[in-house]
Amino acid sequence: MVGVLSTKRLGIVALRGHAKASQVALKMKDLLTSGGLRAEIYETIEKLKGRVGAAGLRDDMLVVIGGDGTTLRSFLTMGTSPVPVLSVGIGRRNFLATTQHQAAEEAVERILSQDYSLEGAVRLDVRVGRKSFPPVLNEVHLTSASPGMIIDTRVAVAAEKGFRVVWRDLADGVMVATPIGSTAYSLSAGGPIIDTSLDSFTVTPVAPVMYKASIVVSGDDRVALWADAKEDLALVFDGQSTETIKVRQRVTVRKSESPATFVTFDEDPRVSRMIRAFRGKR
Repeated sequence: MVGVLSTKRLGIVALRGHAKASQVALKMKDLLTSGGLRAEIYETIEKLKGRVGAAGLRDDMLVVIGGDGTTLRSFLTMGTSPVPVLSVGIGRRNFLATTQHQAAEEAVERILSQDYSLEGAVRLDVRVGRKSFPPVLNEVHLTSASPGMIIDTRVAVAAEKGFRVVWRDLADGVMVATPIGSTAYSLSAGGPIIDTSLDSFTVTPVAPVMYKASIVVSGDDRVALWADAKEDLALVFDGQSTETIKVRQRVTVRKSESPATFVTFDEDPRVSRMIRAFRGKR
């Protein structure tokens, strides 16, 4: 947890096509403007490209109104931008939300009075050969590009001399997840819940033919994934975007140097997330 920012301008993104989200966005903009801040509503998440995190916007805050998918897409679009995000829950899955839309007015009051904290969250850098991708907040998932096709997966961890294979098996896929992502798809696949204060990430097989336990590795480690298959493979980033890759292409994953930053009003958000995960409230 770190301190607050000197915020002068805020961007607002609302779940597209959702009437309530649009209403909340307009309400928050009016309240922020009345409080002396500059606020702009972006019509789509794609409008964030080239604007958030640019010179002059470095101290901005982004308000994202929607479900977890809206928050994940916003972070992916922002790339390595350090701009903190206030996630306002309004969809069915609000695990990433740090406040709910019913408390939008209170959230604005706390922003204006700088009564909030900033919470850092581990993200993962993903590379395929020389190509890199925006850091992921939840997980990256290697699977078949053809739904339902099994693949021959390998998982390797960096050693003193290159990578060493830890396990190999036929499976629907394999994923690498952050501590926050450990309560999402990874948990559904049988992975552990990781305390978000830990510098680590987890590797979890998806429906392996032979049981394979998840691996929890240090945040200083690097992990490599690849697979044999009859057809092309797919890399799925936070469940929001997909990249088709060739069989046996090596996917390298490591902790990103660009963590995500959340605006929070919770005194201990990491414990709150664990409680919600065990209760099944996402």
